Amino acid sequence: MLNNYGFPSKFFDIYDFRFVPFVKTKTFSVLFICLLVLTLAVIVFLIFYLIKKRKEIPLEPWQWAEAELSKFSVSKLKDKNDFKIFYYSLTHLLKKYFTKRFAWKLEDKTDEEIEVYLQDVGADLKIFEAFVVLLNSSVMVKFADESALPVQAQKDLDIAKLIISQTTPSS
Repeated sequence: MLNNYGFPSKFFDIYDFRFVPFVKTKTFSVLFICLLVLTLAVIVFLIFYLIKKRKEIPLEPWQWAEAELSKFSVSKLKDKNDFKIFYYSLTHLLKKYFTKRFAWKLEDKTDEEIEVYLQDVGADLKIFEAFVVLLNSSVMVKFADESALPVQAQKDLDIAKLIISQTTPSS
């Protein structure tokens, strides 16, 4: 006999254990959703990582140095402090370039130590003299007349470009 809802009105007793498969439990549903979210996050991360890695083509040391030197502009420098920062950045860039290009550890050395080190290493005489002139100019900026600074800074920037071009291998 059926009740008003179409079900039997009489319930029968369950005489055996009822087994619910793990796939139909709430625990499985929650774990499955977490796994899906984690998988999607990893896929999105890998896509962004590969896109970023594809854009970053490693530059040779001379290409990197030329790109960095192209950012320097003497016309933007206004006072003596700007020129000090300019010379610090220029000499630091050349020290990093020599470290990358020739594995000369120059970044933590003073100007006098660099001169001795370059002589010991047997650096090319033209490069050695040009770099020493640049280092001396960076010291003299403290005492120079402000009207002469732009001209000297442009000369030193040209010397830095010359050093880079002379140490670029011909291919």
